[in-house]
Amino acid sequence: LQQVIINVVNNAFDAIKEIPNPKIVIRSITEGPYITIAVWNNGPPISDENRNKILTPFFTTKKSGEGIGLGLFLSHKILQTHQGELNFKNLKQGIEFLIRVKNQQDWIYN
Repeated sequence: LQQVIINVVNNAFDAIKEIPNPKIVIRSITEGPYITIAVWNNGPPISDENRNKILTPFFTTKKSGEGIGLGLFLSHKILQTHQGELNFKNLKQGIEFLIRVKNQQDWIYN
């Protein structure tokens, strides 16, 4: 789960690095037996053309040498292994990635 969060947050940083007043907001939501970690940034939306490609291996919109297109793909696969999911949605302002996993007691640290 830690690797998934790192990948999604790193992508958010990359999406906003060249815009004025960049922002990232991370919040958690508990819904019954599920926990959702929402990562919002005020960067550009994902184009319709890229919506179906974004979770495939080696797909990237980054410049050559800045990424190989495995972060979101691997995050998606990690979450599937743990009966979770990775989704995203374009909003009026920005984009939000949703990391959803089943709440497990052994994930809670004191």
